[in-house]
Amino acid sequence: MWASHLFFALQSVYVIILVLAGPEHMQEVAAWIPVWVQAMIYIWHLVFLPAALALWLLVALAGASGYFIHKFRAQQAEAIDTTASGASDKEFSRRDMLLASVAIVPPLMTMSTTGYSQATLWQFRVSKMRLPVAGLPAGLEGFRIAHVSDLHVGRWSTRAFLDRVVDATNSLDADVVAFTGDLIDISTDDLPLAVETFKRLRAKQGALIIEGNHDLIHDPRAFRSAMANERLSFLRGSSVTLKHRRTPIEFMGIPWSRSEQQMRLDVLAVAANRNIDVFPILLAHHPHAFDAAVDAKLPLTLSGHTHAGQLALNHTINAGSMLFRYVSGIYQQGTSRLLVSNGTGNWFPLRIGAPAEIIDITLTRA
Repeated sequence: MWASHLFFALQSVYVIILVLAGPEHMQEVAAWIPVWVQAMIYIWHLVFLPAALALWLLVALAGASGYFIHKFRAQQAEAIDTTASGASDKEFSRRDMLLASVAIVPPLMTMSTTGYSQATLWQFRVSKMRLPVAGLPAGLEGFRIAHVSDLHVGRWSTRAFLDRVVDATNSLDADVVAFTGDLIDISTDDLPLAVETFKRLRAKQGALIIEGNHDLIHDPRAFRSAMANERLSFLRGSSVTLKHRRTPIEFMGIPWSRSEQQMRLDVLAVAANRNIDVFPILLAHHPHAFDAAVDAKLPLTLSGHTHAGQLALNHTINAGSMLFRYVSGIYQQGTSRLLVSNGTGNWFPLRIGAPAEIIDITLTRA
């Protein structure tokens, strides 16, 4: 029991230190903590602590009901013989074992899951996909997009991991790289490395990027200034037209917003300004922008943000399905299609059933 008590105490100490440090120094404090320790703390507080509290509540209710039932029966009995007393001792012994198990199992599960987390944290797959799209011009048949999203440069990424992402993306030799937001995790202190990483992404016609919610957590103005100062192809309520075999293709990007009403306004604004003679593709970090894209008759939307729920049993049973209508993969409404990436990096140090990915998209005519 002392080990579980020590575990709980250390978890509490870390939280207290962060609270005392304040938001402006949290990043500095975290930098002194080993990654595996931070991973364990995240996993404990966001997964196993809520589960443990629910389990402890059930055990407490069961124990209380058992106590009152036992007391009622004792009052009704004319006498309690030694046999009954022995049974009671055994009952309490079993109860003690149950309580000990309830106390120690959650910390053990947390530590073992942390081990799995560290073994898989910097893994990703390259998913190759032929994507039929309605209205695709013949000249764009075979156009290839390297879809990268949610890199989250920060505490859960290393330079070696970022190098692997760059190498894997560049080896695709795609026509364009489409980065659909969350270049950094939280702190703009990570922007220099993040921008350097993005600038190393190569495609025949360059790399495009939009903003995500994590890019704006620390300092939205600093992030947007960095995008402008580095002269990156940053699409924020704007578009860019490329050519493939003399056939134009227009990429449009919208700003980040959590409001579906604002998303709709942003989608309709870029759609209204597009060249109607050019095939359009919408880049939107939040996949719920797809509903507005359908109304605007945009044939293809690329999104990220969901991380496929991060923790998933399957495509429909996952953490993301509680928050999003569109979680991972391809969705279709009428002639419009949406592709949601699982994301390439992590904001949370554990993925189960939701592998990180880079998507190699080949457009074909529907």
